[in-house]
Amino acid sequence: MTNKNNNESLQLLCEQLNSMSLSERIDIVSCIDKRTNLDYDEEEISIICSSETELYTRARSCSKEPETVGWLKKYFKNDSVLYDVGANVGAYSLVAAKMNNSGSIYSFEPGYASFSSLIANININKLTDRIMPISMAVSNNNSLDYFNYVTNESGCASNSFGESIDYLGNYFVPQHKQMIPSMMLDHIIDFIDSPTMIKIDVDGIEDKIVEGATKTLTEGRVETVLVELVDGEDDRAKSVLQNMEIYGYEIQSVHPYKGVSSTSNYIFIKK
Repeated sequence: MTNKNNNESLQLLCEQLNSMSLSERIDIVSCIDKRTNLDYDEEEISIICSSETELYTRARSCSKEPETVGWLKKYFKNDSVLYDVGANVGAYSLVAAKMNNSGSIYSFEPGYASFSSLIANININKLTDRIMPISMAVSNNNSLDYFNYVTNESGCASNSFGESIDYLGNYFVPQHKQMIPSMMLDHIIDFIDSPTMIKIDVDGIEDKIVEGATKTLTEGRVETVLVELVDGEDDRAKSVLQNMEIYGYEIQSVHPYKGVSSTSNYIFIKK
């Protein structure tokens, strides 16, 4: 079917829906199955698709970042504790939970729409006993500050906590803001299990998260860390690399992103 025919069919459908009462429209929408399968070959994992980003990006997370899946497969064991910082809709948390029957996952996601999908994805995959979703930011202090939205679409990226600066360091005008709490990893570990592995993908404040994890990374039991960093001469990336070396970690591998952003996943291991 051509795009023109698609648009005409969509317009006709919208007209039919608009002719119904609100309660009828709500009933119809509630009957629509929004689930699709994550592109994970070894187990069936379902995710909710309420946006095009979830359908075309989040549902393809495994092929988008095969090194992340490989990292989980290598290090996430039955006694592991994973902190998924910037979990978005939870694709990699779900993958980790399917790899064994007893490892624990704490999934941090401050964006309200993505957090809603994260909870839904945990529920539909019956993983509420394995994955704990946490709706807050992680940074280098304990505070309340603005979470700045590029868009409120679930599954989206490039939102920011604190200043409205994107992952490349450019200022943007937020579509809207939300006041949310932030906590340092060094204080988070006082309340929940300390991690054995940490994934950090937050589009801009990776340096602050690492700054707030001195005790976690030097005195804790963290074996490996995966951080998405901007390529090139980025001061925030340099700060992460310097601090990880100070904390006693070395770069095991670097994996350039296969999409449109100029970032790479750095995998660190304890020396």
